[in-house]
This record gives sequence, C-alpha cells and structure tokens, in this order.
Amino acid sequence: MKTVNRVKLAVRYFSGHYRRYIFLILAVSFGFAIITTMTSLAAGMYDNVYRAAQQHYGGQLFVLGFHKQYGHLGLIRDDQAVMDAVRKLDVQPDRMVKRTLFFADGILYFAGNSSRQKNVYGVDWDVEADDFAKLDYSEGGSANLSDGKGIIISEPVAEQLGARVGDDVVLKVRTKTGQNNTGTFVIKGIFRDESIFGYYKCYVDRRELNNLLAFEEEDYFSLGLYFNNAVDASELSFQLHSELEKKLPMSSFITRKEEYTFEQGMHWEGIRHFVMTLEIFVSQVSELLTAMNLVSYFLYIMISLIVLVSVSVTYRLIIHERTAEIGTMRSMGFQRGDILGILLGEALLVFAVSLVIGALLSLLVLWIISLFSFSFIPGFEIFMTKGRLLPLFTISDILSNIGLLIIIIFPALLIPSFRASRLELTKALGD
Repeated sequence: MKTVNRVKLAVRYFSGHYRRYIFLILAVSFGFAIITTMTSLAAGMYDNVYRAAQQHYGGQLFVLGFHKQYGHLGLIRDDQAVMDAVRKLDVQPDRMVKRTLFFADGILYFAGNSSRQKNVYGVDWDVEADDFAKLDYSEGGSANLSDGKGIIISEPVAEQLGARVGDDVVLKVRTKTGQNNTGTFVIKGIFRDESIFGYYKCYVDRRELNNLLAFEEEDYFSLGLYFNNAVDASELSFQLHSELEKKLPMSSFITRKEEYTFEQGMHWEGIRHFVMTLEIFVSQVSELLTAMNLVSYFLYIMISLIVLVSVSVTYRLIIHERTAEIGTMRSMGFQRGDILGILLGEALLVFAVSLVIGALLSLLVLWIISLFSFSFIPGFEIFMTKGRLLPLFTISDILSNIGLLIIIIFPALLIPSFRASRLELTKALGD
C-alpha cells in the first residue's frame, strides 16, 4: 500500500509542477533522440550492405569450387558430395542457390558499343525469382526469363552500351580451354545499383552460361546457402568444411579474406573447394563500418557527458528548491524511505516522458533524413537503399540505448534524491 501511495504522490506532484522538469526532460529527450538516431542509421547502413552483399554473392554461406587449369573459372562437379555435406549440418538452409560465375573478361556488345563486365552471373531464375523481383529497376523487370535467353544488366552498363529493354546484346566470354565464344541475349531488365556491388555486372541463365563456357549443363561455381534463423555462420562453416573434407579436395579452413587470397595463389591440380561466409567476402566493408562505429561511440560518450552534466545540475537545483517542502513532509510524518520513494517515482516519470519525446523526435529526424538523397557522396551508395538512408530499429539496440540512458541518468537523479531524503528535519525546515 505504501508503494501505491508513493506513486500517487509522485504523479500528483509531477503533474502539478511539471514546469520545473521541462529543461530536464528536454535534455534527456535530446540525448536519447540523438543516440537512437545514430544507432538506427548505423544498423540500417549495415543491413543495407549485408542485403546487397547477399544478393550480389547469392547466399550467406558458400561452397566454391576452383579449377586451377581453367584460370579464374570456378567449377563444382561433385554435386552429390556437396549436398550430402549440407544435409549433415545442424541447421538446414532455408534455400540453396547455385551460380556459375565468369569474372572480369566478359564483354557485352550493342550497336558498336561495348562494356566489359566485372562479373557475369549464371543464375537459376526460378530459384532466385523473389530476389530479382526486389531489385530497383529503372526499366523492365525480372518477368519472362524462363526461356533462358534473357539478360538483366545494371544501369551503368545500359548507359555505356546505349541499350534499352528489348534490345539484343551479344555476350562474349572465353571457354574453359581459352577460346572466345559468344551468345545473344535480350535485355529484360535494367536495375539501379551504383554501389561497389552493382557496377558492370549482368545476370543470365546458368545453363546458357555453362554452354558458352563449355561446361556441363548442371555444373556450377558456387552453392549459396540462405538461413532464415539467426545462425552462427562461422560455426556452420567449420562443420560444412569438415564434412566436405571427407570426400572432396579442400582448401584450408578460411576465417579471413587474407587467407582466401593466399589459398588462391597456391598451385593445385584439378578442382579445389572452399567454404566461405558472407562476412569474409564483405570484411573490408565491415572494417569501414567498425571505424564508423568507433566514431559513433566517441559521439555517444560526448553526448552522454553533456546529458549527465545537464541532468545533474538541473536536478540538484530542483531538489534545492524543494528543501523546505521536504522538511514539511518530514514534519507531517513522512519517513526517509517515503520521501526517497516519491522522489524516485518522479524521476521515473521524467525518464518515461523523456523516452517518449526522444523517440518521437528521433522518428522526426529520421523521416527528414530519409527525404534527402546522399548519392552525391562518392562510394556512399553501398549504405543506401534507392539513394536514401533508411534506419533499422532492432530490439537489442533500443534496449541498449535505454540501458545507456539509465546508466547516465539514474546516478545523477538517485544521489541528490538520497541526500535530500536524509536531510535532518531542522536543517530542511531552516532552509
């Protein structure tokens, strides 16, 4: 019952004297809004990079095969051994994607113009239909690709060629034994992507690309695994590598991009298989994000110090103004615990109101930011969705931000409240 009464008194005092707390609420709200804005934008940027990388590489965990004698061409022939190893994983993939990849020597020709491709992907349109439907198309789309003669190209490639949807383009590649070979494809879609993942790449049917490269129809270079649940990709990577090692020639277990590059430089005969996680492929971007996070942490500390000082000074002034009032409450029979409970109840109300206002302010700031395009910043496209910075709110980040605010604010509120509740009656009345 005592607790209920304390809460009622705290609510009554706060609602009747809220003007005293306006500056305090504004300080806390501002700090929470800034921190929430920064963390949600950082999470959104990382999520955009991760999703773009997933679409670019075709999965979250990969089995790759390289035939050294075919130069840079990748090849997996023993599909049964690979599938058997996947079936033994503790967590089964939600989806599996097979791709053939021809690297930097693919060239597209149209009307006397040419465009050298950084990546030519052979994909199974039916398996990846949902992924290609989500691309940001400036023209056309991912429909009507079942005949195998369609091609999807990036906007920079279309501009370089001067081509549009419906035009026939010629793709030139080199076969596994080094001869030039060409195929004609119809442009079905032109997608916008000016990030490092989007420039100078195109997608064609996997079996058509295999035919141009003189591979078998069902050959592929990479098997990408998608997982619905949050999984430890590194642990699954080790498990998959261990299973494949029993049946296939494998590289060493790869944990860093440098190890992958080193293994690629080694000599071997025939096909050697690699197991990679998406995090390894995007490790350089992740390092950039880590550096950005370090800057964010520094800003968090600065903002936290400003909020701490503002709250501490403001609340001490509020408590000082209420000294005589606290003395009156003591003379009426309120115990020290009662006074402390009432003061902490008011502090909780200040905290709750500040969270709501701070969250609303953060949403307003994020909405304003989303109205502007940051495409003019070189290399920044990788962090954006359709040219816009979009936030991502996660439960862990929100709880972390609230926890950070609690750590900052409550010592600044608790210590003055505790001291005020311990004032001697004569001193409190005398002030």
